[in-house]
Formats: sequence, C-alpha cells, structure tokens
Amino acid sequence: MITPVFGRISSKFGYRIHPITKKRTFHNGVDIAVPEGEPIMAPEKGKITEHWDHPKGGNCIAMVGESGRRYGFAHLSIRRFKIGQSIDEGNCIAMSGNTGASTGPHVHFTVKEGGQWVDPCKYFKF
Repeated sequence: MITPVFGRISSKFGYRIHPITKKRTFHNGVDIAVPEGEPIMAPEKGKITEHWDHPKGGNCIAMVGESGRRYGFAHLSIRRFKIGQSIDEGNCIAMSGNTGASTGPHVHFTVKEGGQWVDPCKYFKF
C-alpha cells in the first residue's frame, strides 16, 4: 500500500479533542495537511465503491482494495473517478480540498479492515 498523499499528519488516529467542537471524540483516520488541489493517489489496486457529500466530511469517496481493505477519503475538492471504476495503485482518484467542517485544507484518510477502523499510519510507505 502506498501513502495517498504526502504531507504533515495534523491529527492522528484515536481519541482526540476535536478542533471544532472541542469535545473528546474518536478520530477514525488521520488528517494529512496539504495545500488544496494536491493529487490523492489510490493506496492499492481496487475499485471505487461510492461517493457522497457529508456536512462534516464534505466531498467524500470510498474504495475497496484487492486486499479487502476499505479506504475512505474526505474533504476533497475534486473527485476523479466513476463508481465501479477499476483503479491501479498510484492512480490519481481525487484532489485535496477544504470541504465540509474543516479547519484548513487537508485529506481525512481512513482504513477499515475486517469491519474495524485501523490506524492508516501502520500501512504507510514513504
């Protein structure tokens, strides 16, 4: 699996004080701070499974890799795919943004394995 975008991890996986609500909440992924418009790469070969607009996450997409892992991406400015489209590892699937409830441009990246949220950082290749 490759890292979908290179930037500073601005919020880690796990419990945190939410930057907007100031309440302790579980953060199901990592936030990667990057300028708006940075290409987001598919972490592995797979298929785009869905896209949606969310009040908190803004423009979002999900994909499932050949490994069976489900990947989620939020706060996107542009989505570059079709649902059901096959994606190769490293293909550009979206552009970073600042949509939804956000404190600045970044990508919220999640990994779900076996139905459970897992820390995406354990899979990053730099």
